[in-house]
Amino acid sequence: MDFSTIGTSALKSLTSVFTTIFNAFSKRKLFQLQKKDARQKQVSDYLLNTSTAHINQLDNTLRQYISVVQRTKDQLRVFIYTSHNMSKKRKAATLHLLREELINCYSASRSYFDSTPYGGHAHLVKSGLLNIILELESSCEYDPENLLEAINLVTSDQDQLCKGLARSVHQMRQSLEQAHL
Repeated sequence: MDFSTIGTSALKSLTSVFTTIFNAFSKRKLFQLQKKDARQKQVSDYLLNTSTAHINQLDNTLRQYISVVQRTKDQLRVFIYTSHNMSKKRKAATLHLLREELINCYSASRSYFDSTPYGGHAHLVKSGLLNIILELESSCEYDPENLLEAINLVTSDQDQLCKGLARSVHQMRQSLEQAHL
């Protein structure tokens, strides 16, 4: 046998061994990258779902709060004009019920509102309605027109809260969609 044949044969064997080793390392590296990408996708999906759930909860909380505020305003408008026909006990019970529902709803939703720039408007809405209720509970005579004007001021803050949070929710959803693409 000739040295060139032996050398060529050895070279082919070494090339084959190195190619096999290189392919094994490449497959291992590819597998690790795929595994890492799968984990990153799971984390990304989890964050997206968590953020989406938080945004949806903020939207639902706003709807619930505005529903309570609107009912309270409507009931106060009716109360202002019909309370002269009610007994003191019924007046007190009606106003107490309105106050408690408003306070409970606000306290349940405050943490969501405070995480936005519009939490102050939610507080102003609640405070404005509570001030109207307190005035109605007092034994002093009240001017229905002044109370209706106070309700209209509350409505202004309510509108700012609704529009601001709706804008924030929309922006959050768009940011999430862009980040997930």
